Amino acid sequence: MLALWAVGDAGRDVPPARPIPTSPDAELELLLNIPAYRLDVVERGARGRSYRVAIGMPEFPTPTERFTIAKVTWNPWWIPPDREWARNETITPPGPKNPMGRVKLHAGGLLFLHGTPDTASLGRAASHGCVRLSNADAIELARAVQARASPRLTPKDLDLLERNPSLTRTFVLDDPVPLTIVYEVAEVRDGTLLIHPDVYRRMRGGATLAEAEGALERAGIPASSVDTDRLAELVRASRRETVAVPIDALLLPRGDGGTALSSPAPADPVGISRVGAC
Repeated sequence: MLALWAVGDAGRDVPPARPIPTSPDAELELLLNIPAYRLDVVERGARGRSYRVAIGMPEFPTPTERFTIAKVTWNPWWIPPDREWARNETITPPGPKNPMGRVKLHAGGLLFLHGTPDTASLGRAASHGCVRLSNADAIELARAVQARASPRLTPKDLDLLERNPSLTRTFVLDDPVPLTIVYEVAEVRDGTLLIHPDVYRRMRGGATLAEAEGALERAGIPASSVDTDRLAELVRASRRETVAVPIDALLLPRGDGGTALSSPAPADPVGISRVGAC
């Protein structure tokens, strides 16, 4: 049964995927924030598992766009693309030295989400544009995608592919999965403001500060309630590594001793939390 749904993996490019909008009603979608080095899995509008990833180097930036994951290849061969950087590379069969790892998800053209044996590259701008995950995370992600988008594949089928690292199979998904790639240097998650390094140097002047203010506004915190000096301090600190601070620690004090739009501040002031390096 496994072979009936597989198509041969010739290593060729596929046409660029047509961008599609994300929807809170989508069964499954993927969201990648480049400066955060993070891929989120979103199921029916609710954020689920997150994965640490490597992104493209500044000279080979990962594109910001909406894509469609339409195919998954298990235990892929690596066929060097027709690019200058790959001129001296050779075809690599599945195995521990394959730069595509154990599984790759096709987003269109030469853009893939794939495993890697180079786990030291995760959390860095290290690829030629693709998105790398650890092999274990890539396998977990592929299984989650195929469980929702290729329900005819059983867990037993996927177990067989996972157990046999030389068995190459490519599957066209019954229901393609949306992938949205964004470049957000500032974001609010779980009541915490995160400000990430501008890895591709796209922010000019006070753009990062404006992004941070915008992230707070979207979280319901107006600029008039924010300690702008404190926020500017965080922006400066984020030039080399991600910093994080609870929103309450950014709010101006109220006349009654509390903070604007919040409950009273904790007795132990919260400082900068450094959560990653560029």
